Amino acid sequence: MNKFSIIVPFYNTSDELIYNCEESLINQSYDNTEIIFVNDGSQRKYNFDSKVKVIDASHLGVSNARNVGIDNSTGDYILFVDSDDALTLNACREFNDFLMLNPKADIVFCRNFINSDGKISKNYFGYDDSFRVTNKQELLRSIFLKDTNYSSIDTPWSKIYSRQFINDNSIRFNIKLTNGEDGIFNYEAIFLARSLYYLNSTNYIYNVNSNSVCNTFYDDLDIKFSCRKCVIFNENNSVFENFYYLCNPKNWPSFAQPAEGQWIRN
Repeated sequence: MNKFSIIVPFYNTSDELIYNCEESLINQSYDNTEIIFVNDGSQRKYNFDSKVKVIDASHLGVSNARNVGIDNSTGDYILFVDSDDALTLNACREFNDFLMLNPKADIVFCRNFINSDGKISKNYFGYDDSFRVTNKQELLRSIFLKDTNYSSIDTPWSKIYSRQFINDNSIRFNIKLTNGEDGIFNYEAIFLARSLYYLNSTNYIYNVNSNSVCNTFYDDLDIKFSCRKCVIFNENNSVFENFYYLCNPKNWPSFAQPAEGQWIRN
């Protein structure tokens, strides 16, 4: 029986959304969970259930809040849930069943629902029920090849991370970034992961929020950030994958410093 640490950063989330998120977590059909809500300096006051561990953090942004959650987690696996999203009732039970069969997984990619104005659709990232993968390279190809619709590489939610793997490799969110930090966290984790798995199960409910950071357009985004393409070869150096990075070059993480000839500027 695996223990799941569910980390929820929040900042002034509406009562309706945050309590819906909380309800979906405390009512899980699987009991071995640790629910951590990290307050990123909210002015709003909330009355959380006693099952929820609330940690107050400085108002330094969602990356810092998630890092605080990681540092205070004790589970075997970490899940990130946004405070305006939710999990399906049997999500953690399905996760545990899968991990009991695949105990060496460092990262598990999952599917999710998308809720847009009350209209819920399945397969937001484009995989149908028949999709299967057999190894890490196959999963990477499915994620990064241009002819797929899968884009959840840029989100920490709808994934399961081994806490030991995250801590052993000191993987954390870059608090200096205000956009693209989720992708950077996942790229580093993918680089270092020994095993990636895909769980063909839909268990995360993503609620479209027009006011969220990911839906905000910045006029000077092209000035603040740089997009580069990294060519990664498999063990036979015969097949390459395209990894796209969006981050401030001045704060480029050490793991991504390119070897000569590896980087192609767009």
